[in-house]
Amino acid sequence: MFSLIYSKKDVASLTLYEAFKEVERSFNNLDIYFYEYPLEVVYADRVDQYLPRDVETIIFLSRHSAKSNVPTISVHTPGNFGENRLGGRPYELAIANPCLIGYILREYQKNIVNYNLNYTPTLEVTHHGPTDLRVPALFVELGPQESNWRDKVAAECIALSVFNALSKYIYNRNCIKALGIGGPHYSPNFTKYILKNDNVGIGHIISKYVFNDFSEKIVEKAINFNGGIDLVLIDWKGLKGFVRQRLLEYLNKRNINFVKL
Repeated sequence: MFSLIYSKKDVASLTLYEAFKEVERSFNNLDIYFYEYPLEVVYADRVDQYLPRDVETIIFLSRHSAKSNVPTISVHTPGNFGENRLGGRPYELAIANPCLIGYILREYQKNIVNYNLNYTPTLEVTHHGPTDLRVPALFVELGPQESNWRDKVAAECIALSVFNALSKYIYNRNCIKALGIGGPHYSPNFTKYILKNDNVGIGHIISKYVFNDFSEKIVEKAINFNGGIDLVLIDWKGLKGFVRQRLLEYLNKRNINFVKL
């Protein structure tokens, strides 16, 4: 079972919920549990205590906000590598589901074309809450402007993408599980890599802004909450030189495979 959590406090979340309920009718093979959270979903720590115990992954439906006006549909894992500026606990990560994120991102790309939408599909780095959850979690987001939050066609595109991804995931839960390190908030290099490699998924992404200095503790925490790891993707130009050097030493010492992008 998968749980989709939405909030009426969030215009985009409600638009997405309505689209998911409509599209769900065509997916009898999926066991979906909808839950309305009374606050914005970034504050939904421990929401799993209100869900059926057989829920295996939580998908939060949320707005995407940004200074840019570029219409965007995104997917990412929640978590805080630093203070909790927007929900969750400080220095705490949710558990990732990298294979499902990979499926969703690739479905985004396909369905944006099918719907003839002027939207950009993208990963985002790990950020915001909730973090205190016993099962893996991820966010699907629509934005960044209010007109996008109310865009029913884009919301339907996201809903179809997620349900298609879930249908694939329940038949094949295996993939090369990656962790991303470096680069900006929207992770363009990681997005391109996941879109081009059908057998790769990605969980947590540590942005370049996290590393004022290299921290083994941060990398280890991301690995431990990544839902498994086979590969580290490194945005090579998206990290300072001394961070790159220490990161490679860390990965080589632990025999962790990596790819420089």
